[in-house]
Amino acid sequence: MYACVAMAEAPIVTTVIPPVGGTNIVEIPKGQAARVSTLITEQFLAVEKDGVVILRDEPGLVVEGPARFIFDRCRGCDPALLTLERWPIIDPDKVLVVPQGTGSVSVKMETSSDLLKWSSASNGVYTTQTGPKFFRMKVDR
Repeated sequence: MYACVAMAEAPIVTTVIPPVGGTNIVEIPKGQAARVSTLITEQFLAVEKDGVVILRDEPGLVVEGPARFIFDRCRGCDPALLTLERWPIIDPDKVLVVPQGTGSVSVKMETSSDLLKWSSASNGVYTTQTGPKFFRMKVDR
């Protein structure tokens, strides 16, 4: 028996293997991370990352994608359970943070074709037929 579990958009993924045995594979794509929050099995959980396989028998492991959780159990063993919590990896260089207690602020998006002259921009579709377009976020009090 073989099953592959798709991550979809769920922040928590649980997979169970019944007593008949089998293998479930949960893939974590690039740009996401996952933590093993529950692991109940008589065997090990194999985690494949960058061509290396790590065997685990307890929860707590955190892995950044791309990675595969290979959850296996023997025929006739007790049912096995794996729960993963997953979340997107956020690059702090690409996030604008307005700290608590800052008060009212105005957030504006601006665009430029030369990184010298900036003008207001709005959400929408932009083309680059006449050269590159640069965007930045600006915060004013």
